[in-house]
Amino acid sequence: MAPEDGPRTKPTVYATATVQDFLERYEVGETVGVGGFAVVKKGRDKKTGDPVAIKVVDKSRYAAGDNSLEREIQVLLKVDHPNCIKLYDVYITPRKVYLVTELVTGGELLDR
Repeated sequence: MAPEDGPRTKPTVYATATVQDFLERYEVGETVGVGGFAVVKKGRDKKTGDPVAIKVVDKSRYAAGDNSLEREIQVLLKVDHPNCIKLYDVYITPRKVYLVTELVTGGELLDR
């Protein structure tokens, strides 16, 4: 069994990915959220069949020198706690970044 076929242990960052690389692994579904810099969509891992959330970030929306996206990725890579969202993979393409995370349902936390 290849490591990627077993349980997920650590997120993988694909720093020079293509959109095709991302689409070979994940199926993209309906939009569940929209923000100023990104869109969040439901998705499915084609290898495992597991549901996932996919945050599609438009890199062109960030100002030159703004490293907040890099900081977000670095924080998500370090977080490993049962009460926090789990990052599975990061695909960095020339125009977009795809953050694949655990799919959390139940609405907005702040609404509760």
